[in-house]
Amino acid sequence: MTFLVFRNGKCVCVGAESAGHYTSELEKFYRILVEKGIIEDRGFEAKIQNVVASADLGFELDVEKVAATLERVIYEPEIFPAAIHCMDRPKVTMLLFQSGRIVITGAKSEDEIVEAYRNAIIKLGPIRLERAEAATS
Repeated sequence: MTFLVFRNGKCVCVGAESAGHYTSELEKFYRILVEKGIIEDRGFEAKIQNVVASADLGFELDVEKVAATLERVIYEPEIFPAAIHCMDRPKVTMLLFQSGRIVITGAKSEDEIVEAYRNAIIKLGPIRLERAEAATS
């Protein structure tokens, strides 16, 4: 894990594998800062603001059809090879690649990640790239 510490006293933690891992490592880091005399022990408040996950849908996507079918999608293949879908519920953003790989970002919890992944399977299943199409691409 990496901790970014700012002059205003705020800290950003990246690289945790789970919410539990994040909490225990943040507590250790806080204790080190106190022991080294870098900060005073006033306690701290931690809040998860952005959970990011990557996953595989198990099928390839017709990304052009994704862009044409779903609402709130940005797709500019000359600039970036994935469609960017802003999902309403849960409120997350997904990067959708033709390979079926997806990146989910902006979730507030692991439960939101699971919900977003399940919603993606349902929404994107009908937009899968058929084998014949995949062979010619």
